[in-house]
Amino acid sequence: MKTWWERASTKQRLAQIDGGIECGMNSAQVAKNCGAAIYTNGNAVLSCAHQNGRSFPNIKSAAGLARIKRAASRNSIFGRVHQEINSPDAFTIFGGEA
Repeated sequence: MKTWWERASTKQRLAQIDGGIECGMNSAQVAKNCGAAIYTNGNAVLSCAHQNGRSFPNIKSAAGLARIKRAASRNSIFGRVHQEINSPDAFTIFGGEA
């Protein structure tokens, strides 16, 4: 039986890669999630990403870690609620500013 990755089109694979990058995942995590092959020196997801101009963040660098933290805060329930509360129009439903 084929895995999702083996049946997916390039467009579908890239959507999974882009989503994984946005969530701060590394290529091995995306590969495991999609059922893609993981090799000793890389994996099918990383290979597909590179062939199509995508790159996963380098979590060893400060910039890569900051990018992952930003993505995690956007995708977590706490991060979304925090952003909504700090929005200028967050309390307009009450007829005025708090």
